[in-house]
Amino acid sequence: MPWISGPRLTTSYDAYSNWWGTITGDDKSYHPAPWMSGHLQERQPLYIWYWMREGPYQIPSSCKDVYFRGLQTNPVSDGIFRIKPPGQHEVKTFCDFTTEGGPWTLLVTSKTHSGWNKDNIKQRNSDKPSLQNDFSILGFADAIKDFDKSQEYFQYRIEADGKNRWGGIWEAPRDYTFLSTSDKQTKVRLVKKFDSWDENSNLGKLMPRLAISNNVLLSSAAIVDDSSGSLVYNSAASSASYMKNEKPNPSVVRYWLREGARLSCNDLKLHGLRAGNKYDEDGFQMMKVSSAQYLPVYCDMTTAKGAFTLIVTSAHNNWTRAQVPRRNEFYPRLNEDYSILGLADSIKNLNNNGTFQYMLDANSRRHWGGIFEAPTSYSFMATNNQQTSVTLTRKFNSWEYSWYGALEQRMPWFDAKGTHTTGALLTTSSSPTYYPAGSIIWAGTDRHPADWIWNKMRDPGVIWYWVNEDDCDEDRKPVDGWFNRVGRVGKMRQVMRAW
Repeated sequence: MPWISGPRLTTSYDAYSNWWGTITGDDKSYHPAPWMSGHLQERQPLYIWYWMREGPYQIPSSCKDVYFRGLQTNPVSDGIFRIKPPGQHEVKTFCDFTTEGGPWTLLVTSKTHSGWNKDNIKQRNSDKPSLQNDFSILGFADAIKDFDKSQEYFQYRIEADGKNRWGGIWEAPRDYTFLSTSDKQTKVRLVKKFDSWDENSNLGKLMPRLAISNNVLLSSAAIVDDSSGSLVYNSAASSASYMKNEKPNPSVVRYWLREGARLSCNDLKLHGLRAGNKYDEDGFQMMKVSSAQYLPVYCDMTTAKGAFTLIVTSAHNNWTRAQVPRRNEFYPRLNEDYSILGLADSIKNLNNNGTFQYMLDANSRRHWGGIFEAPTSYSFMATNNQQTSVTLTRKFNSWEYSWYGALEQRMPWFDAKGTHTTGALLTTSSSPTYYPAGSIIWAGTDRHPADWIWNKMRDPGVIWYWVNEDDCDEDRKPVDGWFNRVGRVGKMRQVMRAW
């Protein structure tokens, strides 16, 4: 597929050598660009056209699906969208893509205390989603929550009288249901609290359940006689309240859902395969960086048995040092500058083995680079050039290590302490300014995006950097026992600290 290198849009593997098959160019000896080697009109046609046609449209399955589609094109803003949860019919809802990293699907808005019953608590005004008027698609929530079988948990959010006010975010086991009438769904964990209220109240201890009476339709109350913690109720339920002491009768209450998330792409794939999921394509996923904070990431699910998390896309030159650890972190893309390099060590440290893998590729996926193995003691944020005990386990295309013209046998390091405004900022070279080939991120404007492999792919147009902390053996069995629920929480704290 045509790719961009400076002013040149080309299908050639090198935009500046043997560059037939080019659509746009800056060489005035060709009009408009070198197209096909041959006769005059083939070499220099009057016009070159480039077209695209969209694939067949499918309605997104949830707000997360809407969010991921936006990452492919133009990022979406909070608002109303059509969704079609798995196995359900189409509805509309409000999507929140910003709170704690999003994406949240609105399930219920409770404004009035009239007209609610045991049927419309599951679906009410589903064609008119609103943050201020009565609305429900609660009957669709389980279909959204259960689609990804790799997840152990999901999160729900409750708020009253304003966004992120008088409520909080809870984490609950995925086998809990939004349509339960039982008071047994108590293994919930409040991961973020909005305002000051009693966590030992009904709302804090029990996931909201359906129909404890004809007029209390959605509540965290365990018994009718104490119906505080109620989200949806009719005025006939005179004793019902939201927060008995702090906020008994808010003007509006909202109830949200977001699907679970894992700690890395590899963590997701490992659990997913065990749950029967298939990963035939690379794409966007959500990564949990703290108990309440999610972050979108791009996952390579197909190159290896484990999975790689994208940590850097270098698509342009002229980076600053401040941008190297963290840049456009909510917009992981393969064709735009992006970095979560500052989080890479926390992902790497999920590993229980003595080594981890990182991958470098350039120009097009799985080309001009390779997969490397390094000791877990090595750091993605190293600021010196001493991390040289790396092993190339799989090579993409034909190139050799070189101190002056290609990658060196060294894990990329960050020239955080330098003062130069040209040359490399993230590089495998021993020097960021003296023959700095094998570089990923570039401070100057003379390379596109950085000096990579001379004579073959010096200006590749784009360079990617990935991490894979996979610690399973060839039989996909965990090394050193992997980590249990307690260990998982500890590892997540490492990610949170890095964030």
